[in-house]
Amino acid sequence: MRRSKLTELPFNGLKIDRNYISNCDTDRVNKGLCETIIEFAHRFGLTAVAEGIETPAELKALREIGCDCGQGYLFAKPQPKSELLASVTQRAKAPTAA
Repeated sequence: MRRSKLTELPFNGLKIDRNYISNCDTDRVNKGLCETIIEFAHRFGLTAVAEGIETPAELKALREIGCDCGQGYLFAKPQPKSELLASVTQRAKAPTAA
């Protein structure tokens, strides 16, 4: 039996669109879609990436259903590369709280 073309494509992650992430903590339909997409990604050995996380509640819900990683305004606003690198460098130099 021939494998599907999907398994032959050269990618290792599957992004979940912001439209599904929005209110996934309270919207049953969006949460169900996220769960299905995450399960699909994992079944094919892909990383599930949530796009557009804006609230701590969305992040918590995504973690509970097994999402691997995410991006969005909750973590940082879009910014030029130079600002991002300066911010990361500054955080790396800051002392950690004990």
